Amino acid sequence: MSARQDYLIRATGGGTHLAAACGAVYDAIAPRASFAYVNPVSDVADQMPADIETVRSWLERDGLDLVRTSSADDTAWAFTRAYTPWSVHVEVFDDASKRVATFDDCGHSIIANLTETEARAIASAVAPGHSVEPLLGTTTQAATERRTS
Repeated sequence: MSARQDYLIRATGGGTHLAAACGAVYDAIAPRASFAYVNPVSDVADQMPADIETVRSWLERDGLDLVRTSSADDTAWAFTRAYTPWSVHVEVFDDASKRVATFDDCGHSIIANLTETEARAIASAVAPGHSVEPLLGTTTQAATERRTS
């Protein structure tokens, strides 16, 4: 198996494009995902369809800022996956409590710990205009661009 590293997935657009990007990441990390922390706050609550409002109500039922869900609970995990493109922040961890993926800004920015093969699979599954890049390379490139400008 090839080495894992953090990749930055930048998603553009909204709605189905963000859901597809988040879904592709969840598909790639599924064998390792054990639990998640979901923030029920959304920047786009006014655009939520009724079924997602139902999920948000379920997440808010205990009044917590972060809700822990388990991949072993099929309903909770389905809700986690469905709500991720609507949440301001979701973090997914493995059994050893190591971060596997972080979804920010309703899925516009995703950092996932992936193999190169997993990253390629995500890149082929997302819409044009999305990017999947090694995080270290992205950070290094941005720093170089700042120094040379």
